[in-house]
Amino acid sequence: MISEVCQTIDRIRPKPNKELGQCPVDSESLERRVSFILKYLNSGKFLIIGDDDLLSVALSKLSQLNLTVIETDERIINTISNNANAIVVKFDLRNIYNNLWPKINSDFDGFFTDPPYTADGMKIFIAVGISNIKEGGIGFIACPYMLHRSESLDLTKEVISFVISNGCIIEAVIPFFHNYLDSTKSSIIVVRKIEKKKIEFDFLHGYKNFYPKNMREIIDERF
Repeated sequence: MISEVCQTIDRIRPKPNKELGQCPVDSESLERRVSFILKYLNSGKFLIIGDDDLLSVALSKLSQLNLTVIETDERIINTISNNANAIVVKFDLRNIYNNLWPKINSDFDGFFTDPPYTADGMKIFIAVGISNIKEGGIGFIACPYMLHRSESLDLTKEVISFVISNGCIIEAVIPFFHNYLDSTKSSIIVVRKIEKKKIEFDFLHGYKNFYPKNMREIIDERF
């Protein structure tokens, strides 16, 4: 059933917008992601921050989760609205540079995000997830993973440090969890919120450093 749903999503997913750093996972990775999340949560309130993979469509069909999606791409929003039972909040997370945050209830049981693979993009997407889950809530974060590439490890360390400094613990880090359509890979980091804290950014590089131009640029320049 999960496999069939994920293969169907391949056919309805809009073409990736490289300017927004979009690069979907393959159907096998989406299937693995859905199964993994459902081991932890099958009901309750679940937040997805950015959803070019259409995870919300799969979870809507395969779980009892009450889904909310934060997304800026109108094509993705329309696809979710037509294929999933989910609340979709249109919001550009770059507004957080101006201290403007999406208006949603901060009582989610869990979140998932596969952020833009820049330091700013990772931190801001993750901050939205952490700040909107309950104490005891769980988060799933995709993070780039390229074996023997020090830059990949550096970004993972930065993400883990950010998560811990903002009231969470790390429950698991699983490398090579996702395969993307451009042959890149990512790990999945599982976090648990243990205390409520005001989100603190140690350093952000600025609006222009939020999205990479495209995933190939990340590989060429970072790795």
